Amino acid sequence: MRILLISNMYPSKEYPSFGVFVKNFIENLRNDFNVSFVLALIKGRQTFFFKKILIYIYHYADIIYKGLTSNYNLIYLHYISHSALPVIFVKLLTGKLLVINAHGSDVISDNKVLKIGAYFIRKLVTLSDCIVVPSKYYKEVMLRKYNVDDSKFYISPSGGVDTSLFTAYERESNCNELIIGYVSNLVPGKGWDIFIDALLILKDKINVRAIMVGDGVDRDKLANKIKKNNIDHLVEMCGLLPQKDLPGVYNKLDVFIFPTTRLAESLGLVGIESMSCGVPVIGSNIGGPSEYIVDGKNGYKFISGNAIDLASKMQIFNDLPIEDVNLIRRNCIVTAEKFDNKSVTKRMYDRLDNILWEK
Repeated sequence: MRILLISNMYPSKEYPSFGVFVKNFIENLRNDFNVSFVLALIKGRQTFFFKKILIYIYHYADIIYKGLTSNYNLIYLHYISHSALPVIFVKLLTGKLLVINAHGSDVISDNKVLKIGAYFIRKLVTLSDCIVVPSKYYKEVMLRKYNVDDSKFYISPSGGVDTSLFTAYERESNCNELIIGYVSNLVPGKGWDIFIDALLILKDKINVRAIMVGDGVDRDKLANKIKKNNIDHLVEMCGLLPQKDLPGVYNKLDVFIFPTTRLAESLGLVGIESMSCGVPVIGSNIGGPSEYIVDGKNGYKFISGNAIDLASKMQIFNDLPIEDVNLIRRNCIVTAEKFDNKSVTKRMYDRLDNILWEK
């Protein structure tokens, strides 16, 4: 099987976690199965407007050139919005099988590009032979938004989680301190502000401190909020980290906080990575995370955007007997095993193979 894989999100040296699910998707299929790739990728983020335009012009030309001249069996598009137009062009000219993988903000967003390109996205969805989505929640989002056959959909959790990397370390229980964690972009909608507000509520009630991993346009706002409230000593800022370093962070935590307010949060692999390390998750009761978080079993859900409710759930977790905490940790690992990348990749390969045989 040879795949023309297209994505405008792929890690770079400067942005090692940007689109890492695409990198994992490629490496898992390439290493475990007889799959090769023709790649049309944009690596890393670009914040300068005119340079971004030039990059996309090259990206579109690269998609069309490789789509029309390369030898491959099917087109696989990750993150469907920004590359819709050239992919439609290639599909119509070649008739190749087309699999599109929607991830979240490529369908639900206030982004101007998405609004302008809505017609092309709808056309792309109509032309596709298979629509891959990360969760049942996001399948329902797509069904409501587009008039498309239910049988086209395939649910696959964005490459899954490497449970051999994200694993629980031996640790001693610390009954005197609650360590909470945040791993995400520092951008609007990710809930970093809710996280800090909950910390401010809780800090006068229990001994708590936080570890935060990530970067983004709200970094200075976060720094100012921490400084203004005099909690520098309670918050450890780690910046961006490569995926290989994240297990060490998760294993320092007592509980992982997933405070997103985005309806476009189609799955949330960081929550599953945390669970794979035996760390419970307290997450918003919306989007993909609400599917795998089970109250009292592997974590707790709180009212999205409500720092008071988040703080109360952290207090509940902090007050649990150690026996209950250990049970929840074991349940987390069991939950994460369902998302093991080896199993996810095998099912994905079988699905793609079936699509080729059916056509």
